[in-house]
Parts: sequence; C-alpha cells; structure tokens
Amino acid sequence: MSVSPPPTRWMTPPPVYDSTPPVSDSGLTPYLQLSHILSLTWLAYPILSLIFIAFRLNISSESGQTAINNAKADLLTGCQAAQRAASSAASMPRFMALATNDQIIDAVNGSMDAAREALILSLTIMEAVINFVVDTYRSTFLCFLELVVRGGLSLIIGATQEVRLTSLLSVIAPLTLLLGKLPPSKYIQLSAHVYSKRRSSGQFRDSDCDIWG
Repeated sequence: MSVSPPPTRWMTPPPVYDSTPPVSDSGLTPYLQLSHILSLTWLAYPILSLIFIAFRLNISSESGQTAINNAKADLLTGCQAAQRAASSAASMPRFMALATNDQIIDAVNGSMDAAREALILSLTIMEAVINFVVDTYRSTFLCFLELVVRGGLSLIIGATQEVRLTSLLSVIAPLTLLLGKLPPSKYIQLSAHVYSKRRSSGQFRDSDCDIWG
C-alpha cells in the first residue's frame, strides 16, 4: 500500500471566497461578513507572495544594477587590456625593427671607429718608420759630409805643411851650407834674425818652432 506524502504548505490551494455567504439552516449569520473578508484580502497567500516577490525584485534590481555596472566595468577593462595587447602585438614588428636599426647603427659606428683607430695607428707607425729612415739617411749624410770636410781639411793642412816645410828646407839648405863655414856664434845670430823676420812676416806659427828645435 503506497503512502502519499503530506502536501506541503505552498502546495495548498488558496482559500476561495464566495460572493454570497453561506446560509445555514440554523438561521445564524457568519462571524465574518463580506466587508470583513474583503478587508482581509491583502493577507491572502497570493497577495503576500506577490508583495514578497515585488520586494525581492526591487532588491534584486538594485543588486542587479550593481552587478551590471561591475560586469560592464570588467568588460571595459578586459576590452582595454585586449586593445593594449593587440596594439602591442601590432607594434611589436616596429619596436623590433627600431631595436635592430639601433643595433646596426651601433655596429657600423663601432666598426668605423675601430677602422679609424687602426688607420691612425698605421699612419703613426708609418710616420715613425719614415722618421727613422730619414734620420738614418741624414745621419749617414752628415757623417759622410763630416768625413769629406775633415778629409779635405786634413789634405789642405797637410799640403800647407808640406809647402811650408818645402819652403823652409829651400831656405835652410843654402843656410846650412853657409853656416857650415861660420862659427857657432854667427850661426846663432843668423838663426835668430831669420826667425824674427819670418815670424813678423807671418810665414810660420809657433808650432813650426819644433822644426828649428
């Protein structure tokens, strides 16, 4: 035998109010008249339910408006984030191209600076080598010129001394023959006289006195 569950309260049907009050056979009138029943109409289950539903809808509308505003703000934030992401993704090639161009410019400038420094260094080395070669040739030329000058002066001095010696010998040879016949006192006087004459005429210097010695 099946037992049906008891009906819940919200499943009970609302009370039905007749327009004409029932008339009992005993002749007694009901406790609540039609005016009383109509005044209690708002306490009926459907009316109370509608009141609670309206109140709940009012509260829900306020919270729903807040939720809608929050959802709208979240949606705008998401759209802005998506827009920024899309802009970044669209600008990524440009940024990469700018960075690549900067790196290429830096590399070219660095290469040019390195080439300039290498060229300056090579020019400095070449200048030092040229200066060394020029100094070597100049020193060699100066040494050769000094050698030529000294050799020429030595030849001139030697020739002059030879000429002087020859002239002295040409003078002394006859004197020697003459002095061989003179006494020593006359020889000394004659030698002193010849020396003073030649000294006064500038024909020989003090260094020529070694010949007379």
